[in-house]
Amino acid sequence: MLIVSLICSVATIPLHNNVNSWALVFFCSVGFLYAVREPAHFRLSPLVAVSSVFFIWLTLTAFWDRYGFDIKYLEGYAAFLFLPFILSIIPKLPERAVRLLCIAFAVATSVITVICLVKSAMDYRSAGDYRVFFYHYLAGQMELNAIFLSSYCMQSIVWLLYFWFIHPQRPAKPGRLFIVLWCVYLLLLVLLLSSKLIITLTIVSAVFLLLYIGYKNKQLVKSVIALLVVVGAAGISISKLHYVNWRFSVTELREYRGEIDNQNGLAIRILMWRSALELIKERPVGGYGVKGADRALIEKFKEKKFELGVNEKYHAHNQYLQTTVVAGIVGFGLFTAFLVMIAVRAFRYKNLLLCVILLHFLVQSLVESTFEVQQELVFFIFFMLLFYYHFVPSVGHHKNR
Repeated sequence: MLIVSLICSVATIPLHNNVNSWALVFFCSVGFLYAVREPAHFRLSPLVAVSSVFFIWLTLTAFWDRYGFDIKYLEGYAAFLFLPFILSIIPKLPERAVRLLCIAFAVATSVITVICLVKSAMDYRSAGDYRVFFYHYLAGQMELNAIFLSSYCMQSIVWLLYFWFIHPQRPAKPGRLFIVLWCVYLLLLVLLLSSKLIITLTIVSAVFLLLYIGYKNKQLVKSVIALLVVVGAAGISISKLHYVNWRFSVTELREYRGEIDNQNGLAIRILMWRSALELIKERPVGGYGVKGADRALIEKFKEKKFELGVNEKYHAHNQYLQTTVVAGIVGFGLFTAFLVMIAVRAFRYKNLLLCVILLHFLVQSLVESTFEVQQELVFFIFFMLLFYYHFVPSVGHHKNR
């Protein structure tokens, strides 16, 4: 039952928030009941303590939030209260269970992408606009953000390559061709989803993993050839896929000048980052509160005549700044401590999967407010904690959690 609840939790991450919320409630309930059988598991790990204090501090910001307390603004952050606790007290999962969860997520992501492509093909037949196969047009077919969906595809590629080509107990060779084709399909989706950041991260990850696979299996020449093919194909695809090429070409480092720069993601982000920094200077210690931070940012966007940000109700598009606007330097300090503890475990045990998803999160958080949408928050927190508590590579030596 525990594995079933875990599969439901990961497979529903790309779906509507309410579906995933019920799946998480199911998992937390089952996990708690399993832990009750072994009271010795009820030990408060340092990471659980830090994450719990972080959530409590976010709750306390309601006392100085000009707009008062609103549970819907706080409920998303509840993942920091429940997931670390439950994942730390359940029985340690075997590596095959962790692999099953990663595969379940990759399958769910792939099914979602197929549905998006089918719906886009239907729209193309009626409208004749090729852009329906790209970016938010494509991901929006399943009410997803293109960056979220491409992040799911990227990590799915990493996990499939790891468990079939790197892990000491990897399956036999006959199934590897299917895995390679699966990864190629997911790479194509990353390109179609047109997130410049995720395309770059995916190519960098592919370079590292292919070289590592070649080194580990003593087939470095084959690995380099595969690497050149992948990078070359990705480069040609970017140049030939007009929309993807256009997405890169419109990105310039300059000040936001109005509607003319609405497609220049960098110019937009610079404006949002400066707005967030201005707010932090005004209330550096306690921040504006979970609800007040959103309202304060919108007011700043109005002052700067950033109509796109006002209409779309944009956040800071930087999780470090967003956290500081919400909870001040105290909240930022707790958030940083949480990440540092995960990083220490990742590098101490040479936990490749934890290192990759942590670095993915750290980089993506520079340009996205990753905790402002449940589909992204749960994805990163769940899998980072899963690898933190339940996956220590065979080369390491597992210690008490």
